[in-house]
Order: sequence, then structure tokens, then C-alpha cells
Amino acid sequence: MSIYITLEETELKNFLVLNGIEGNVSYSPISDGVSNSTVLIQNGDKNYVLTIFQKTADEKINFLKQLYNILKVNNFCSPKVLNPGKATQKIQNKPVLLTEFLSGSLLKNPYPEDLKTLGMKIAEMHLITQKLNLNSPNPALEVSCEELLNECVQKKIFNANLIKIIKNDLKNIKQTIPENLPKGIVHGDMVKDNVFFKDHQISGVVGFSQASLAPLVFDLAVVINDWCFDKQAELNIGLVRSLISGYNQNKTLTPQEYKNLPIMCRIASLRTLSKMHTVENPEKYTKIMSFHRNVKNPGEYGIELKSKDK
Repeated sequence: MSIYITLEETELKNFLVLNGIEGNVSYSPISDGVSNSTVLIQNGDKNYVLTIFQKTADEKINFLKQLYNILKVNNFCSPKVLNPGKATQKIQNKPVLLTEFLSGSLLKNPYPEDLKTLGMKIAEMHLITQKLNLNSPNPALEVSCEELLNECVQKKIFNANLIKIIKNDLKNIKQTIPENLPKGIVHGDMVKDNVFFKDHQISGVVGFSQASLAPLVFDLAVVINDWCFDKQAELNIGLVRSLISGYNQNKTLTPQEYKNLPIMCRIASLRTLSKMHTVENPEKYTKIMSFHRNVKNPGEYGIELKSKDK
């Protein structure tokens, strides 16, 4: 994982004491980070997660605290915030968020029933967040893509040809983003690394730092890209069907959401590619973008609306 600051033990302990955690503690990185550092705090038989944000303003921290609290109140399996005060706490002048540790395992090779469970869980979250009156400080999806791409260009992460492909896709997408899709607060980064399972049931959802007000179907698009394509960028239609089936059990996908799934998948693939500091297999992501670009109708994902919903 990328640790962007060197943690000083005394400063960390003082922070933990302020939040009611005393005694012997140890800490270690627990996941890869694109722009944030995530650290596991161990205190006896209790574990916590400390997220250190590199570029996040206090406004965003307060938004995340509110979102986590509302989800927790509604019995969603997101972590509880342990430093919930209005004032943003900082370590080395970096805003931090302390949450409970959620146990479970990550799925690298999910089965259709896992995708169905995930679809149901996303719908459960959307039924909560669609009603929220929270002002998200995160930019619109297409703006986020553009900002991230500019950063990649400056750091010379991608070759010129890939940059050209991404820019052309982004230009096309900005002209075709629909305005009439159901919106709410989306997770924004529902990749495999952010969902924990126990016995094929979801035990925890983490990684809400990309949460924003956006079309709800965007979360499904992120899942399709990250969970339903194999290493050769071949789409597993069975996984997509299970995902949508699970979602529809708790919240029915509207005709407009169904129709615009390809464009949302394109946005999701661009955002994923643009936010990476390094790309181990850029060919895979260009193939995924190409797949979505060439989709003529959502039926190519292996799903279709019932006739009464068309």
C-alpha cells in the first residue's frame, strides 16, 4: 500500500486517546490506496481502521461522517465512525477518519449467487440514500474523470495513444449523459476490495470516499466493470444477470436506468482507469471501454426488462 505520510507513534497514540482508545496499540497498512492511506489499528482484541486523506477538505469529511451515521442508523453494514464530532481531527495536518473494523473476506472469484447478494445490498443502500438531503462535495462523475485524467497526464502514467482514447471517450460521454435518471448518494467505488463476505453473505461495505450525488445506476456499472469481466476483459453475462436480478428484488431498475446502463458503464470504466496511479494491464481496460462503446442495446449485457416495464 502507499503510505503518504510517516506516522509518528506519539502523535498517533495521542489521537487515539482523544477518541477513547488507550493502552498498547500497533498499526499496519491494510490496503492499496490511490490517494488515501488506510491503516489497521490493533488494541488488544479490538481492531479499528484509520483513514488518512491526502487531498480531502473538511467539508468532505463531515459529509462522510453524516453518510456513515445515517447508513448505520438504518442498519446498513457500513462501519461506525468513532470520531464523529463536527470538528475534523487531523494527523500531520491531514484529515482523518477513525472507524470500526469490519471482518470478512474479499472475493476474487465471485459466483453468481454472490453477485445476486451484492445487487440486493446495493438496492438496500439506494433505498436509504435516495431519500437523503446531503450536499456532496465530490464533483460530478464526468468532472471527476476529467480531473483525474489531467493528473494522469501530468504524471505521464499513460502513453499518448491511451490518453487520446480516454479523451475522445470523455468528450463523447459528456455530450450524452442523461439528465432524467433517478439520483441519490452512490457509493461510487463498489469494487471487490470494498466488499467483505462471510459464508456468501455481505458482512461489510467500506471505501465510501468516492460517494457523491449521482445516478443510482452508476453503482451497478462499477460492479459490472470490476466484478463481471475476467482478466481477458471477457464479460460474464451470468454474473451481470445475477447482479441485476438481486437489485430488482429490492428496488426495480427503471426503463431509463436500463436503457442508459451502457453509458454509465463507460463512465465507470473511464473513472476507474483515470484514477489509477499505475495500470498493470491497460489493455484490459481499453478492451472494457471498447466493449461498452460498441454496445447497441443493454440486452448485450444479458439482461432485459419485462415487457410491461418497457
